[in-house]
Amino acid sequence: MIVLIVYDITDNGLRTKIAEILKDHGLTRIQKSAFIGELTPQEREVLAEKLKRLPLSERDR
Repeated sequence: MIVLIVYDITDNGLRTKIAEILKDHGLTRIQKSAFIGELTPQEREVLAEKLKRLPLSERDR
């Protein structure tokens, strides 16, 4: 399954951490805060769980 992930994070450190997580999962950066790649449903679930644990602010999307 091809996935496209786009995000808007206010904190530079957190934004960098998210980018590293996405790269570690084999996704390719296509813009500063946009990644694309192919993930199995199981890989997508694992990635979603990792991202849910991050300390996002109310303004982050």
